[in-house]
Amino acid sequence: MNGANSVAFLLAHAGFDVWLGNNRGSIYSRKHATLDPNKDAAKFWDFSFYELGVNDAPAMVDFVTKKTGKAKISWIGHSQGTSQMFSALSENIDGLQSKLNAFLAFAPIVNLSHSQTETSRELSGKWPYMEATAELIHMYELNNPTTQTVMNTFCTYFPSVCKALSKNFSYDSPYCDPDSEAVISYRTDSSASLYQLIHYGQMTQTGVFKKFDYGSAAKNTQHYGTAVPPTLDISKNT
Repeated sequence: MNGANSVAFLLAHAGFDVWLGNNRGSIYSRKHATLDPNKDAAKFWDFSFYELGVNDAPAMVDFVTKKTGKAKISWIGHSQGTSQMFSALSENIDGLQSKLNAFLAFAPIVNLSHSQTETSRELSGKWPYMEATAELIHMYELNNPTTQTVMNTFCTYFPSVCKALSKNFSYDSPYCDPDSEAVISYRTDSSASLYQLIHYGQMTQTGVFKKFDYGSAAKNTQHYGTAVPPTLDISKNT
């Protein structure tokens, strides 16, 4: 995120072919074959980093290999970009392991139980209530201006979570220069699924890298065939 000092630019200047991906839900990716992100919010935003791993990551890799003619490419992920790739590789989606020659995980996330960040602490014990509240007020998307009223309602229930989120995404970092902050602030209207946030709250509480917990045995069984969400085994990431 830091202009010429960013990994992408450094690699490009070193002669590498660099592709930057966008996960679903951003301002560049709100289209769907059948669902509208606003009218069909409950279905459109029903995803977390696991779905970004089993669907979005392999699609990006296949797109790049097809365009470049390269049999294998390298994946550099940061934060959630590592969680989704760990998910995909643990289940070897579409033979993904054979399509990568390297996976570089920057700030990798598979266990947040020892996290000291304010956001993680706030999410840890509140995720079951957040999930139920989201269903009650139909709030499945974060940061969409068209649903700001619903977001305001959500924040009246969870003010500490919203405060932590606001602080977390303020880009008040010694590693961000003023020019970069100006560019980043122009893209703050990109959205995310609330389930992405909740999923990390679950990982903070349990310390287990597993699929999303839908909050009840019945819902989990509906999605996975088991009352408890399956664990993702990263030892299979080879």
